[in-house]
Amino acid sequence: MSAIAAVAPASAQAPASAPPPGGAQDGQEARPWSWADLGIKGTLTYKGFAHFEEAPNENRRFRNEGILELEWERKLGEAGRLRLAGDLRGDDDEFADGVHFQIPETTKRRSLLNLKEAVLRLGGERLQVSLGKQIYSWGTADAVNPTDYLNPYDFLDVLDRQKLGVYAAAYSVTSGPLSQVFVIVPVFTPSRDQRARSRWALQAQEGFVGILDDRELPETTAGHMQYATRLRGTFKGADVSLSYFDGYDSTPVLRQAMVSAGFFQVQKLTPVYTRLKAVGADVSTTWRKFEFHAEGAAKFVESHGRDDRFQWVAGLNYTFDELPVKWLERIETILEYSWTALSFGLASAANLSKVHPLVPNVAARKPDSRNSRSR
Repeated sequence: MSAIAAVAPASAQAPASAPPPGGAQDGQEARPWSWADLGIKGTLTYKGFAHFEEAPNENRRFRNEGILELEWERKLGEAGRLRLAGDLRGDDDEFADGVHFQIPETTKRRSLLNLKEAVLRLGGERLQVSLGKQIYSWGTADAVNPTDYLNPYDFLDVLDRQKLGVYAAAYSVTSGPLSQVFVIVPVFTPSRDQRARSRWALQAQEGFVGILDDRELPETTAGHMQYATRLRGTFKGADVSLSYFDGYDSTPVLRQAMVSAGFFQVQKLTPVYTRLKAVGADVSTTWRKFEFHAEGAAKFVESHGRDDRFQWVAGLNYTFDELPVKWLERIETILEYSWTALSFGLASAANLSKVHPLVPNVAARKPDSRNSRSR
């Protein structure tokens, strides 16, 4: 299968040294007014996806999507900053349907008009508080991030997965090369899973008879809040971090139960979300044009889960930037290996089967740091 995407920027930030739009100063020519003068920038994107074959439960091989992304950022006084990011999108496969706004975001389809991030930051370089809908980017790997606990994903198209923002409050402290961030997520946001007719959806085994119940989301109470912290620093040229998480896995598992259906007993499968605790670490360093990275996390089941597990990934990146042609700026190569070890602990829970999110270990880059400001 293959996929192509073309990106065209709609606007860009104005240079800080540019003269004001009202006219020239000291003999300088006035530049044309742009949306960047209001702190607005955007990107217009077209994506076209083509698959070589039809799937058993999907007879289409092409999908088209258009996205207009807009960002607005404004400084509020000496110690405040507000950032909003949203998008307007449409596609020919009904991934986006209607306009909806939820706290938390639990819809099974995308909104045609969507608020991706809305973050208020207060404080300075040493101490900072951030509130709102945020996207975090933890970890050093490219395809899989075991330590990136906080944000769920939109898996409607597995090859084009996207992070979903979570409503959170964070407090960060920076001292020299060290920084510590504490995050509280009061309401749970689940991943957006594939539709039943998607080529990526799990297929029931032949002859299976049962009931697939609606998913069971964690309650919105103080006892179901999520917590995370990350200590990050630089040691002898290497970026190192340690992290801890107490919360929910954003992809579900299936809880099995037997129910009566007339004279028969059949299985009822209910998607539920595993409560877990995780301890992780990551490292990244460079040598010449090579970038080496590794990260791993041990995850311990608290409830609604079967297997404790240890996930790790290691790899390297190499950039070819001295190319003999002018039309090609650079070539980035990524090599990674990941592994998951199950049942290394003592956790056990009867009648649970793990449903994997079906995310292949493809070299899909993490969201650009310019679009993921919460670190």
